[in-house]
Amino acid sequence: MEIDVNYKSVHDYMDALFKDMNPTDDEIRQAKEAYRKLYQKYYRESYKKSHVQITFRVSKDQYRELTALAKEQGIKVTSLVKQRALEANNSKNISVKIQLSELLDIIEQSIYQDKELSITEILKQLESIEKKL
Repeated sequence: MEIDVNYKSVHDYMDALFKDMNPTDDEIRQAKEAYRKLYQKYYRESYKKSHVQITFRVSKDQYRELTALAKEQGIKVTSLVKQRALEANNSKNISVKIQLSELLDIIEQSIYQDKELSITEILKQLESIEKKL
């Protein structure tokens, strides 16, 4: 039995499959199971096309710490780790963007006001940005 997963629901599928028929309870159950299996397969394949799975290992002590933190927040450990990883990346990028904006302002200001630039100060800021990258 081939199933087209383009139906809006299992009910639409059942209506099309058993059109002009009076199926038994067992046939209905089998059709629902078949539809569910193929739908799940389709869903997993389409999910894999748009998402990437990342796997890594932590020590048992680190896991206990993460578990305790997750429990405090009422979330799963994997959700906590994902949340922290994404926040760390975003906060670092924001910090670097702010520093770059400040550096650009200093340079533009010196150009328009015909001021001399402090090369050592610019070098310090560039080194700070490099460390964050």
